[in-house]
Amino acid sequence: MSNGTTTIPPEPGLPAVTTTTPPPLTTAPPLPTAVTTTTAPPTTTRPPLTTTAPPTATTTTTTAPTTTPPAVTPSITPAPPLKWLGRTLLGAYFLVLPLALIYVVYKLWPRTGQPTTETKTTLFGFLHLNVDLEMRLILLVATVGALGSFIHAATSFADFVGNRRASSSWNWWYILRPFIGSVLATIFYFVIRGGLLSAGATGQDVSTFGITAVAGLVGMFAKQATDKLAELFDDLFKTDKPEARGDKLTNPAPVVTGIEPPKMKVGSGQISLDVHGRDFVQKSEVRINGTNRVTTFVNSTKLVATLIPSDLTAPSELQVTVFNPPPGGGLSEVTVVIVDQA
Repeated sequence: MSNGTTTIPPEPGLPAVTTTTPPPLTTAPPLPTAVTTTTAPPTTTRPPLTTTAPPTATTTTTTAPTTTPPAVTPSITPAPPLKWLGRTLLGAYFLVLPLALIYVVYKLWPRTGQPTTETKTTLFGFLHLNVDLEMRLILLVATVGALGSFIHAATSFADFVGNRRASSSWNWWYILRPFIGSVLATIFYFVIRGGLLSAGATGQDVSTFGITAVAGLVGMFAKQATDKLAELFDDLFKTDKPEARGDKLTNPAPVVTGIEPPKMKVGSGQISLDVHGRDFVQKSEVRINGTNRVTTFVNSTKLVATLIPSDLTAPSELQVTVFNPPPGGGLSEVTVVIVDQA
């Protein structure tokens, strides 16, 4: 055998077989292995999560107390403010009025040595009067009383206009106030001259300055003068029991004595209540739980109130009252009507 060739002797009768052996494989040297070391970034430790449990909802059951609903006060529409024209006209009135009154006082004032008999006096160039001393005093008192009331009215007018609170509803009060003071001073003068407040005297004995001063104060302080006259009248005409007027300017306070029916059923067809009592007026209002209902005035002792469907939708206690509007008036005591299940 040479170069990897092997000759195998043949079997008898067969040709020789030659076998070639390949050269051994050469193993290549191992390649250098590059080892790359990768350093992992430092691990950041996260702070532990803090889990906050949501607050537990606390269910609070509040039982509303049963209270009487407050009375509904009727709203009164305020009067419109006094416009520029009204302020101007009233201002002119208060400027002219005192000048005219002072002029009349000057013309009527008794002169020294003037006869007590009738003398002719001319006012404003066209009004001719034949008056004696007694009549002069009466006219003086009436004029000075108006002058005193003028001071009161003009002061009030200036205050309200200056504060921008003047309203048109007071126009006639300002206009009539001097005339009321004039009449009141005249009545007061008659009382004095009649001897009810002092000894009687003649016109010559009366001090013109004194009596006109009283007249001016009566006009300026009309309320106090009226109270004094009322006191005098009560003393002179005292009665055991004053007679009640049937047409009072102020409304009485209503009184409820009963309601029909006193009980009702839920969803019943009864839609009206008969309210019995006293001191009801044309504009009386029946209120259910503080809210007005359509009210029919029958007479001063009976009203009929029309209910609404929501009044009878569930068992409840209907609080019924009656309200009389001002002036005066007021709210009655609460009367309960029970609404039961059908």
